[in-house]
Amino acid sequence: MGATNRPQDLDSAILRRMPTRFHINQPSVRQREQILRLILENESVDETVDLVDVSKDTEGFSGSDLREMCRDAALLCVRDFVHAHNDSPSEDFIRPIRQSDLQRAIGKMKKSKSAGGHGVLLHAALD
Repeated sequence: MGATNRPQDLDSAILRRMPTRFHINQPSVRQREQILRLILENESVDETVDLVDVSKDTEGFSGSDLREMCRDAALLCVRDFVHAHNDSPSEDFIRPIRQSDLQRAIGKMKKSKSAGGHGVLLHAALD
């Protein structure tokens, strides 16, 4: 069994060996909010972050897309820390993820996401 959110990239040999397909829709707004809460539960997130807004802005994102987006937002905090630390070594903590970090990461993901594909395609070889 395999899963992909990029079925157009699958090799024809793989498709022959896994002839059965199941289409799974992308998560709904509520499901994306729940996924975001799980991804960010152990992260330092600013208390003003509105995950409902973030989930509304991520229409068409898979769980994998959301994870990557959160990783990008967290890296923005690390970059700020590195730049601030080089300028002033007195700062010795990485700031929490802000709404603006998530919005920048959403923009980046939207640019990199390929057009088409609104779900995950499971392929299975059923014997």
